[in-house]
Amino acid sequence: MADEPVTAPAAVTEPNSPLSSPSPSPSPSPAPAAPAAASPPTPTSPDGTAPAASSAPARPDGLPDSFWDAEKNEVKTGDLVKRFNELSTKDAADAVRKNSLPATADAYKIELPKEFTMPAGVEFKFDEKAPELAQARAMAHAKGWTQQDFSEALGIFAAAKISEQATINAARTAEVGKLGATGPQRVDAVTQWMDAQGLGVLKSTMVTAAQVQAWEAHITKLTSQGTASFSQSHRVAPDDNKIPGYETMSFEQRRHAQEQRARRTA
Repeated sequence: MADEPVTAPAAVTEPNSPLSSPSPSPSPSPAPAAPAAASPPTPTSPDGTAPAASSAPARPDGLPDSFWDAEKNEVKTGDLVKRFNELSTKDAADAVRKNSLPATADAYKIELPKEFTMPAGVEFKFDEKAPELAQARAMAHAKGWTQQDFSEALGIFAAAKISEQATINAARTAEVGKLGATGPQRVDAVTQWMDAQGLGVLKSTMVTAAQVQAWEAHITKLTSQGTASFSQSHRVAPDDNKIPGYETMSFEQRRHAQEQRARRTA
């Protein structure tokens, strides 16, 4: 027997009471609203106020122009680091240099630099007791010179003095040459006479041939009036009566005649 469809029983409807109103049908509950997306918290500054909107990096106060890239609006970090390293190296070198300085002015040594070359045949020495050297030492210490700095300054001074002396010697040689082949002997004769007369302090003033000749004339005049004549080596006994025409001879002629007589009697 074929199955027949089962029909659900009809809902029983209760009769309405005269004293009651029909019950309303329950309304469906509204669907819950989707939660709103949470906003990120707004950061605040220490004083509780919201910060200003972000802007381009600002140039640090006091930063030199050479370390700021205006186009990129940023610090030239590479250049800044390079300069810092340079200054650090310099500071370290300055510290080493300062620690190597002589402790006092008197600690500076009076010595020429190692590379100083003395001209051949020339000898130069400092007078370490000279007040000028004491002043130079004091200046070197006050200015923070190293020993090498001080030695180099001494080298400049020595070179100037050597050059000055070379000029004087050249001039002296030229003046002595003007006196002829016996020039050196003539100068020696005059200086020996000066020493014998207590006039040695005047020898340094005799620097030209004309001065030597003037002294020779003066000596001849003095000796012709006295009891002794003058030769290039020493004062000798008067011999006017032994040399014809001695009184009228010049200083050079008298000396020549005396030398000839000495050879004959030797």
